[in-house]
Amino acid sequence: MPSEKVKQEVKKQERKIKFSLTPKQLFIGLTGIAVMIIGIIQLTRTPAPTQTGGDDIQQDKPGIEKPAIIPANQRNIKIYVPGVENAMIILSNGEQHAAPYVISGKDGDVVEFTIRANGYMERQERIELNHRRSSFEYSLEKMNNN
Repeated sequence: MPSEKVKQEVKKQERKIKFSLTPKQLFIGLTGIAVMIIGIIQLTRTPAPTQTGGDDIQQDKPGIEKPAIIPANQRNIKIYVPGVENAMIILSNGEQHAAPYVISGKDGDVVEFTIRANGYMERQERIELNHRRSSFEYSLEKMNNN
């Protein structure tokens, strides 16, 4: 049977845990921990708005259109009348808009409108809004002045 002295020595050795890391292993471990901390900070922080117009804030600039966020079933269709400067789009509810004009609605909506311009024959159109088309071009026929 082992003596008391041997038992105490075994207990002392069992409690001791020795770490031996090379400087390279220590550097890699600390670098990994630092990267994880920086990543967590970046993911949890909210960006503060800037006054200088940085990437976080889009300021209105003349001549630059900001893309609108459109629901999946919402459609915007642009109506063009090339070559006719005074063309008007008259919707079925009586609203009048200069061409080009954007008609908005949901998939499957039917829009009826008239295209009118001085010196040209009136044209009535009916379109169904869908994902296949984002614009329409219409030609107007000139009136004969006899």
